[in-house]
Amino acid sequence: MSNRSIGAQRALAVRAIDEAAGEARGRHQTLSFGQAVVYAAKLAQAQAYTTAHAVDAGAAVPAYVAAEAAAVGGTALAAAEAIVAAAAAFHAGPGPQIEQARRAGKLAVQAAGDADQIQAAVADALAALQAI
Repeated sequence: MSNRSIGAQRALAVRAIDEAAGEARGRHQTLSFGQAVVYAAKLAQAQAYTTAHAVDAGAAVPAYVAAEAAAVGGTALAAAEAIVAAAAAFHAGPGPQIEQARRAGKLAVQAAGDADQIQAAVADALAALQAI
């Protein structure tokens, strides 16, 4: 087997691992187009609001926090705290676990010396990601 074909196999393997990591993330959060930007803005607004509310109970409620409060039927503070807690839970658990499995799998693919080792590295990474 030529180096070129090993290189192509590595590229396909890495793509499969990245796709599996995306699917694993999708089991824990919405992955529709643009949603990551919304999550980041929502978290930033929630964090800013909880900080501002601690100093001034009448602090202005940011748009995403207001939208969440309206959607769930609670207070802005409760919505902001829930947003922060949800993000913290993801980033304390499945988020880093997914990233570890993804990175370890890709590094194992790069270290593999032949097609069988590449296949084994991909199988291990996909199994690890599926378990998260």
